Amino acid sequence: MELNDKVNEEYKQDKVAYNKMQKAKSIVEKLAKDLKMTQREEQDAAISEIRAKEDNDKEGEKEAKLAKEAAQKKVEQIKTKIEKLQGKLQESHDKVDSYINELKKDPEFENHLNSILEKRYNRKLKAATQEKAQVENIIALCKAHPTLSNNLKGMIRAQEELEKLKEELEPLDIEKDKVKIEKISGEIRAMVTKKENNSNLFIAYCEKNNVNVSKEFLEKLVEEKGFARDKQGNIKLESTLNNISKGYTKQIKSYQKAIEKVPNAKVFADNRVVKEEIQTPLSVISGGDLEKEETSELPVPKFKWYEFRKRFNAWRERKAAEKQDKKVEEESKDEAAETKVLPIEEVKQKASDKFREAYKYDIVKDYVDAQEKNIYKEASKEVRKEKSNEDSQER
Repeated sequence: MELNDKVNEEYKQDKVAYNKMQKAKSIVEKLAKDLKMTQREEQDAAISEIRAKEDNDKEGEKEAKLAKEAAQKKVEQIKTKIEKLQGKLQESHDKVDSYINELKKDPEFENHLNSILEKRYNRKLKAATQEKAQVENIIALCKAHPTLSNNLKGMIRAQEELEKLKEELEPLDIEKDKVKIEKISGEIRAMVTKKENNSNLFIAYCEKNNVNVSKEFLEKLVEEKGFARDKQGNIKLESTLNNISKGYTKQIKSYQKAIEKVPNAKVFADNRVVKEEIQTPLSVISGGDLEKEETSELPVPKFKWYEFRKRFNAWRERKAAEKQDKKVEEESKDEAAETKVLPIEEVKQKASDKFREAYKYDIVKDYVDAQEKNIYKEASKEVRKEKSNEDSQER
């Protein structure tokens, strides 16, 4: 089947029909409940018939038999409806799937899809690795410098207050509650300023000392993550940040495992050296003697030395990985020359050229999105299972 606008339009129409059929699922669920109740009625009637027969109650036996037969008839009717609806659902589902199944018969198209998934997972792996590195730097800085820890807590409190104020503002009437709206709006502006000031102080320190933490990520962290509190209402900063870091570790492992599940896919070379992302100078995170900057009142460290050993080890690991990639590539070329089979990267390139615009079609978009979610979900389950097994062994 050739991938073109006409085929894609047919797919979209069938997809609309399939989505409409999804309503039938709720009908099937209701029918399944009705079936269960009716089967119980049938069972109750059968028991009544037996007891009436034992009691020599001819009239009762006749009534119970009629009730049983009526229930049996109803059971068959419900079963027929369920089977009919399930058949239509399956038929609609198969019709939508048939488009991608037909396209997947072309090996080059399959390679193209796998290449898309490989790039997606690697992008997300890189983003998760970089964000974890920033969390680790934030943890280290907050441990070493109470001033920065207080800045972050100030941001968190301001964000929590902003959310409360916005909730208060939501139901108010523009005309009737004008005075109250102005009051809350003023409080919101004050909280925005408080949050911004604390953010600026934290980031100014990071920028001055070349610490890998961006303002965008810091604000995302505060806005999207919930920070736990102790019984006294104090923010549990370190434990929450550690939990966030563990969450990123699980993400990273899941993306790595997802890549393993994609045929011919691999983790890109620049994603293999995770530790290299964290290159904070020891003097910045060590909490040693600090001086105060006259203009911003931010602590400035006395630089001692940088983590040259860690930097060197990371560089060595990356070079070793690149060397191995080059060796594999050379071996693939040699083998291809002997067997007249194209190396994997060349196959991917050929498929990519042939299906360069494939992703603009809904058929491909929907399939890739679904595959990405399903593979990642499966990979995440495996990571959780492995972690659970490790915890069990430690006990």
